[in-house]
Amino acid sequence: MDALIIEIEKLKADFGLKDGFQSTPFYSLLKYSTGNTILELKTWHEGLTFPKYLQFIGKAITYLSLRVKFPSQVKDYSLTLVSTRRPKWLFHAKEIKIKKERNGIYKLVGITTLPLHLFIVNELEVTKENYGLLFLSSGATRDSFIRTILLNYHKDKLTQEYYDLMFFYFNKDVIRIMEAENMSASEISVNIKRAVELVGLRKVIEEVGLRKVIEEVGLRKVIEEVGLEQIIEEIGIEELERKLQQIKRKRSGKK
Repeated sequence: MDALIIEIEKLKADFGLKDGFQSTPFYSLLKYSTGNTILELKTWHEGLTFPKYLQFIGKAITYLSLRVKFPSQVKDYSLTLVSTRRPKWLFHAKEIKIKKERNGIYKLVGITTLPLHLFIVNELEVTKENYGLLFLSSGATRDSFIRTILLNYHKDKLTQEYYDLMFFYFNKDVIRIMEAENMSASEISVNIKRAVELVGLRKVIEEVGLRKVIEEVGLRKVIEEVGLEQIIEEIGIEELERKLQQIKRKRSGKK
């Protein structure tokens, strides 16, 4: 992702974030970035390599040379790098001094005189102040994040909002963890239906499988969405016939 320019103080003012904004999902980012920060994100797809690190520094210097008229204005800027995984090369670079501020948050000294913070998402604590960044997590950290939201979504509005977002981004992982946590079939059913509302039937089928979706939303809706041919191809004609017989028996029982 290309570098972003975030006016931290303006952001705090716009959202009314003064001293007591710890409950906001980007609190850590706001706390350790000052003035106007030049921010770049490196997700699990990219990674923070040495060339990309130098490229980021170069872009920051170029931006400041065009934007800053007086040397005294440089103090109003900081640099922030967010990486899903730990860039191992960085922690072995002799020319860069690294100070750990807290879990997953490091201050880098040696390349630039500007304050430079590195956020390693997979090392961040799973707390509300990091929820926003934890959407970039992977592996065990992502699982821990999802589990925390699932177990606490009913407690406050912020966690409820992230609960909905999780189904948009991590639908397959959410269902897997719900099953691992032995959540009730009714809870899983409700959440698959919720996912269908949020991201659409086709997306949910891709993530959790055709059979599970048919069980939760019904055969008719799935046929309308993907067609009978795809259903036969994936579950077979015999299973389709069984499901049709189940529907017939249910209807007969209602009469």
